[in-house]
Amino acid sequence: MLLKPNLIFLISINFIIALIIFSLSLNSSFPDQNDYLALADGILHGQFSAYHDLDGNYPNALRSPGYPLFLTFILAMFNNIFFVKLIQLSMYFCTILLALRIVARLSSSYIPQYTFLILSSISIQIPYYAALISSELVTIFNVILILYFLINGNNFSVKINIYTGVAFASLVMIKPAFLLLPFVVFFIGIIFQRQHAKNYIIIILTFILGCMPFAIWNKVNHGVLKPTTIEGMATIAHMGFWNFKLPSGYQSTFDNYQSFIVPDLSNPFKNSSAEELENIRKFEKEW
Repeated sequence: MLLKPNLIFLISINFIIALIIFSLSLNSSFPDQNDYLALADGILHGQFSAYHDLDGNYPNALRSPGYPLFLTFILAMFNNIFFVKLIQLSMYFCTILLALRIVARLSSSYIPQYTFLILSSISIQIPYYAALISSELVTIFNVILILYFLINGNNFSVKINIYTGVAFASLVMIKPAFLLLPFVVFFIGIIFQRQHAKNYIIIILTFILGCMPFAIWNKVNHGVLKPTTIEGMATIAHMGFWNFKLPSGYQSTFDNYQSFIVPDLSNPFKNSSAEELENIRKFEKEW
């Protein structure tokens, strides 16, 4: 497909801006970086754990394996996180091109494509994530890849159906919050394209098979057969409860990442020093 000069120009601008943002963000550090890298190192040493170097076995309970496996694959070849970031940048470029193909499929007019490229060029947070050890950019790539398979691909090809199921499994192994999305797509497909039910069954079966290894790992290590993490939102909800009850900037001795309290202008209430001190005692006791 030949691209119009205007499209080539806007794609070039998009990529140049992305390269600038990427370069400026290379020295930034995502809060989850150390944990992800520790998990990748653990996998390289035969354990899905951030504490493989300690005596005993401490199976991971907080993270799903998708992004740590992604890191492991790259670090096993290059042993340098710069290459992780470089590959994530290339995934950003692929995401833009795939999304452009989706827009072109949905509309024969060039205006939506121009609009998409302009809006994505000013969405600098996306290439920013490419320069971080963070699962966000890989998640975005997987979402767009799935949409591409569903919209631009041959939905009635068994090969494309398997690719779609694998992409769904990859997405959920990176971000378990998407767990129900494949089932939503399945039921929509069954209702509106009943004649192609076989294809949607292949997608959902491939997805389920892709999630089973982690579910079995959870059963073996934690006694629960489930394709999502044992711990997750409970920790975030716990911090949300305590956020307005502790002094701004407070950091727990026991959990340096989850326990950092930031100011919130939406909170009109202010506890007294005595109340904050008592809340600190209660919070530390819970931890």
